[in-house]
Amino acid sequence: RNTIATAIALPGALMTVFLMLNIFLALVGAATSVSIFTIISVFLLWTCISTPLVFVGSYFGFRAERIQVPTKSNHIARFV
Repeated sequence: RNTIATAIALPGALMTVFLMLNIFLALVGAATSVSIFTIISVFLLWTCISTPLVFVGSYFGFRAERIQVPTKSNHIARFV
């Protein structure tokens, strides 16, 4: 569940903001609006490269051994 959220949440939010701003720029007729080909290519890069890399990284991360901290912690809480 965390892997899917990582793969979709941040890039999805950034793409949404980028698309909304680009739509407003296109409606106003600004010369700085991005072409539809560039938007499609960025979306394809996100879905074809970034998302599979997140799943591969989480697969290897979950298979790895847990990190053992070489210190002893006390279970009794102390006031500082």
